[in-house]
Amino acid sequence: MDDVGLRLCKHCGLQSITMFAAIIKRGKPSYRCIKCRRISGLRSRNKYREKRNAEQRIRRAMNPEKYAHANELWRKAHIEERKRYNKQRHEYNKRTVLCHYSPDELRCACPGCAENDIRFLCLDHIEGGGRQHRISIKCRGISFYRWIIRNRFPAGYRVLCHNCNHALGSYGKCPHQNS
Repeated sequence: MDDVGLRLCKHCGLQSITMFAAIIKRGKPSYRCIKCRRISGLRSRNKYREKRNAEQRIRRAMNPEKYAHANELWRKAHIEERKRYNKQRHEYNKRTVLCHYSPDELRCACPGCAENDIRFLCLDHIEGGGRQHRISIKCRGISFYRWIIRNRFPAGYRVLCHNCNHALGSYGKCPHQNS
């Protein structure tokens, strides 16, 4: 039973011209304002969330084949959606990391290089030893950008284009440094 008008909220005691829903308790209405009803709903959902999650974990542990099969069916039905989401997430992580390590604008840190297309930019270990570092943390490719974000952008990295990064790794210096 909904009632519109000026009433006192039984919970917070404020008088407001809003819609109050009558909650019948022990045969008499208990009016609460929209804000109090919303807070009460959030409280009750949060109260039982842990219990529901625990019950769900038990059900999954008791019948793993059922849930594995359901997950497999969902993954097969949403291949394109997952690909699109993963690509967007990777681009976001890469842009976040490269923007953090670029001082002013997103571009190669090599003095003679003007590359600023994010598709051609990558992260470089300033002191070298990038391969050994990625092996030690067991991250490579996309997961390396996630590792950087999770570890709060550690020092010792810079943004280079793939050409400058490869030249530094293979020849010890970038061709742009010759001119």
